[in-house]
Amino acid sequence: MGYVVDLIKPESERKAKISLLKADAKDSFPFFGLDKEETLPVVLVPISLPLYRMDNGRTQSEQLEMIAEEGLATDFFTAGQENREAQQRQHDLLVEFAKDGGGEDGRAIRDVLEEQGQREPLVISVSGVVLNGNRRLAAMRDLYESNPTRFGSFANIQVAVQPPRTREQE
Repeated sequence: MGYVVDLIKPESERKAKISLLKADAKDSFPFFGLDKEETLPVVLVPISLPLYRMDNGRTQSEQLEMIAEEGLATDFFTAGQENREAQQRQHDLLVEFAKDGGGEDGRAIRDVLEEQGQREPLVISVSGVVLNGNRRLAAMRDLYESNPTRFGSFANIQVAVQPPRTREQE
């Protein structure tokens, strides 16, 4: 069946957990955001904590196609940031993208992660929404679900946390 998205924490709890972890961060990650380079704190979070970003240019046409074919509400994805079913559908789309070329040297992102593990943190908002790394997260979840022993390192994943932003800035 594959990975099942479970929104186990409401936004307020995700923010609190991320804030606590961020306060003790020992590592950092340079990231170019808002027209300048920033140094973001890096923390480990359970693989189930991050949410996929619904406003995702890579999946937008597939989202629209799914809405039309299945008769879903026109705002199913755009209003579904905290919705388990919308997150699951986004996961399924992203796993397929992660299996296609487009990763390192044109290789599939999932294949690179399978061989080398996580080499770079995902970038998330203070509420846990993935801003950079949605396909990597989907691939890690898929690999972890397929073999938790072999891919046990994906139980907790590295994320770099951006400072608070307005919705428009994210």
